[in-house]
Amino acid sequence: MTRFAIIATEQDQASKNIGNRIIELGKFEPDQETPYRTFKRKDDILVWHKEKLVLATDLSEHYDPECFVCVYKHQSEKNPKPLLSVHATGNLKVPMREGKPYELGLAHPGYMMTVLRNLQSHVPEGYQVTYEATHHSPTNLKKPVMFVEIGSSEKEWQDPNAIDAVARSVLGLLETQVKDYTACVGFGGDHCSGKFTRSSLEGNLAFGHIFPNFKLKELNPEVVQQAIDRTIGCRAVVLDTHSLGKQEERKPILEVIEKNHIELIKLK
Repeated sequence: MTRFAIIATEQDQASKNIGNRIIELGKFEPDQETPYRTFKRKDDILVWHKEKLVLATDLSEHYDPECFVCVYKHQSEKNPKPLLSVHATGNLKVPMREGKPYELGLAHPGYMMTVLRNLQSHVPEGYQVTYEATHHSPTNLKKPVMFVEIGSSEKEWQDPNAIDAVARSVLGLLETQVKDYTACVGFGGDHCSGKFTRSSLEGNLAFGHIFPNFKLKELNPEVVQQAIDRTIGCRAVVLDTHSLGKQEERKPILEVIEKNHIELIKLK
């Protein structure tokens, strides 16, 4: 059985660089050519997908790992800071790039927290380590999926230090048995949430799906419930009370929390 399937693509510069570095550092060996060129080490594989990874909706047709780990780029023209990030996949009312509206991918908070902490251990000088909010596809995979990214411009996508940090962080996940964490969903804050990130780096809160303040207006009770159901082992909902939208935007969140009798954690 495959434990982790690392997914890379030559259609993206950061992804190509990270994938090659993982093969080199991890001593992955060629395994198969169809349906995609694949390398293997023990129970883990690295797959070279032919499309941009936001379009890799066919992965579950060919692979059945415990988790898909997509290595990719983060791009931001408005806030082009050097960063290393982790996030779950999902779309709200208006999908980013491609995808089905109001569909969320499966998220594994323990694995995501492990990668986040590994990134913090390997982060090059000048880079920020952060969770990103849930966004983009693929959302239809039958197993959990996370994106691990280098941002935010071509300079960073080709930075050997950033490439090495992400590669080592993903390889570290392959050697880890994750335990002792509280799986949760987060609401509020910015797209890159410093509060949620610190809660995982300094405590035991592990986040799956995260929805920032500016996206709360797109939430409804159904998608909030989906966020809880598709965050594996979810035991709590965490609110950034300093940045949590208007009262009418908070209503669907609080209604679902009450219905599920789930722990509510407030960060100030």
